[in-house]
Amino acid sequence: MRRRDRALAGLVVLLASGGCRALSSMGDVEVTQTADGLPCFAVRGDAPLRLHALSVTHGERRDWRTLPDESWGYTVAPPGAALAAGPTGCIRYGEAPPAATVRHAPEPLRPARLYRVEISASPPSGSDGTAAYEAEFCLVDGADGKPAVRAVAWDAEARRWRREVCPDR
Repeated sequence: MRRRDRALAGLVVLLASGGCRALSSMGDVEVTQTADGLPCFAVRGDAPLRLHALSVTHGERRDWRTLPDESWGYTVAPPGAALAAGPTGCIRYGEAPPAATVRHAPEPLRPARLYRVEISASPPSGSDGTAAYEAEFCLVDGADGKPAVRAVAWDAEARRWRREVCPDR
C-alpha cells in the first residue's frame, strides 16, 4: 500500500510540474517577430495541421489546481472543427481566425515578462502522435529602443527552458 501511495504522489508531482515535457506528444512552436514587432507563432512540418486551440499565458502555476494567467487565447468553433494551417504559415499575436471563438482578448505584451504559447493541433491523417506544441518567449529592448521578441530555447539535454535570455523577469 505504501509503495502505491508513493508512486501515485510521484505521478501527481510529475504532472503538476511546469518544467516537464512529454517526449511523444509535445512539439515545438517557432516564435518569430513580425515587421510591426508582434510575436508570430508557427509549427513547421511537411503537412498542414488542423488547429484546435491556441493559448498565450504568463506567470507560473501557483499549484497543481491553477493555470497561469492567459494573455490571449482561442478555440476553433464549432466544436470538432479545425483550421488548416500550412507549414509556412504563422499565427500573429492577437489575430484569431474567423472560425475561432476568442476566450481571452489579446492583452498588450510587456517587456521583462515571460510568456508561453501552446497550440493544440494535429495532422489531418492522424499519423503523428503529436497533439500539442509549445514555446516560451519574452520581450527585450531592441537595438532601435523598441521591444523585440526573443524566443526562449528548450535545452533537451538539461531538460529545461533557457529562461536566462529574458533579463529582469
